[in-house]
Amino acid sequence: MNLHILFGQRKQSYDGEFAPEPLLCWSAYEIDENPEGYDGAVEAAQKKAEKDFSSTQVFIIKVDGEKIAKTLNEPVVIKGEIQP
Repeated sequence: MNLHILFGQRKQSYDGEFAPEPLLCWSAYEIDENPEGYDGAVEAAQKKAEKDFSSTQVFIIKVDGEKIAKTLNEPVVIKGEIQP
């Protein structure tokens, strides 16, 4: 599965002041179903970011959708101990 993530870099007083931030994320499936919606969402997010961000760019990141689905559908067990 491909995720299209719009990252932004905040305006900085010095290098490394802020880490890049994800501003928007759509999967390739969502984009296929609504390409105009995706384009509009990216444009709106970039416009909103203009004041505080020096740059924005979409990165396409490939993830294993099956592993994500499996993890989301399995019960999560967290083991712990009660301390007296």
